[in-house]
Amino acid sequence: MSKFANGALLAAASAGGFEVLLTVDTNLAKQQAVGELPLAVIVVIVPRNTEAALSVHLPEIMALLGQRLQRRVYVVGKSEGKTEGTKQR
Repeated sequence: MSKFANGALLAAASAGGFEVLLTVDTNLAKQQAVGELPLAVIVVIVPRNTEAALSVHLPEIMALLGQRLQRRVYVVGKSEGKTEGTKQR
């Protein structure tokens, strides 16, 4: 179990100087109010949390990280039967 709840984790990451949180926790996007995010969040949708599954999305993740990101949730990968790609929340 994590030491931080999602809101506290985001606040701690922001306070620590992080600008982006990369996660496979799809619940995080649903639990956070978009206007209250202290940093950008990239949620990667993968069938399993493995290096092989994540590596498929590296080009899109790196493209996002090369941009100035807003404080919102970016979704990479398949989501609920939709085609792959970056989704906004």
